[in-house]
Amino acid sequence: MAHIKCREFDCKYNYCEACMKNSIEVTDEALCDSFDIKQDGSPIDMEVGLEEEFFVNHHDKEVLCRCRSCVSNSQGCCSRVNLQVGDVNDMAKCESFEKR
Repeated sequence: MAHIKCREFDCKYNYCEACMKNSIEVTDEALCDSFDIKQDGSPIDMEVGLEEEFFVNHHDKEVLCRCRSCVSNSQGCCSRVNLQVGDVNDMAKCESFEKR
């Protein structure tokens, strides 16, 4: 389980640089496949922000990873405790990627 620091501020799951999605998926190109753009421009999308479990265990995130060339990929799951996602060319990119 990982703590995800995210700098993709246009994602509806980003709250103060913390990812509030229960689990994320990372593609084979080290992109966050769970990225979903905010619709209303608010700091938290209302559809997510009003959910009862929004802040529950926000540091315990499962990261499913299809990027087999990353050293942190352990049988399809990310083994990192801290994961950083950044904004690269209008995409959410895993900045913690390290090539094997």
